[in-house]
Amino acid sequence: MQVTAAERLGAQTADQLARNAPEFWQATCRDAEHLITAYQEATDPPGPDATASVLLARLLRHPVDPTAVTQAVTTLALHREGQYAIVRYRDRLPVSTAELRDRTAATVLPVAQPDTGTTLVASLGSADIDPLVRALDSMYPDRCGAVGPAVAGLARLPLAYELATSALHAAGDRPGLTRADHRMCATLLPACPEPARAAAVGILEPVLGLAPHERDRLLATLDTWLDNRCDTALVARQLFCHPNTIRNRLRRVEVLTGLPMNRPNNLVALTVALEAHRARTNTPRPFRPGVK
Repeated sequence: MQVTAAERLGAQTADQLARNAPEFWQATCRDAEHLITAYQEATDPPGPDATASVLLARLLRHPVDPTAVTQAVTTLALHREGQYAIVRYRDRLPVSTAELRDRTAATVLPVAQPDTGTTLVASLGSADIDPLVRALDSMYPDRCGAVGPAVAGLARLPLAYELATSALHAAGDRPGLTRADHRMCATLLPACPEPARAAAVGILEPVLGLAPHERDRLLATLDTWLDNRCDTALVARQLFCHPNTIRNRLRRVEVLTGLPMNRPNNLVALTVALEAHRARTNTPRPFRPGVK
């Protein structure tokens, strides 16, 4: 079976098979979700809310089902080219769609999903995404969730769902709602080819080769500094250090990587490298109050 799968993926060597493994298992998980949803549709006598929820689940799949889009327009009164956002939480939540409509003017609909989390489709209308984020953060401040960027049109909901899912993974165990558009490096990284991710981690190779204590201290300082918009004084307070200590650590990272931090392109490179290192080592993003 493994050989057959490898041939189907075009893999000729063990290394190629290993590189293709994530795509293989992602496809397997998607197929399993589709089977579970189909079983639910076949065995559960759906009421109006359940029917809407199952229909929305069909809209999140690749490729886009034109029939599901038309049904959503006619039965749920959704606008084909409206503005939408996808919200995902790790836990099942008792979502009050009426309260969210009152607080945001958005129509928020739950989606039938086979996992244990909560998925919502928000029809934003003419509003932006900020009121929705503020309302959900105030309603569920201790729950870990993520929201994808607003997209135009029902046909782009699968993309919004994938970005929200990636942002939820990047959020780690952080409470509150993580915005994908504020964490684009971490959100887009899973879609990058493995060689690109390896090259990103390579930027930090001189730092990763240090003794564990020194390595972890430099990585934590750099990560906190980038998360706090390069505010050295704020980072010093968070890490209980003198600002000059933070500057000295950052200079050491500059020397080791050869990337001066007064250049925006280098800051982007270091941010991507940190996210790639975190993804490769399965290290959760540390929680820092006020940083998302």
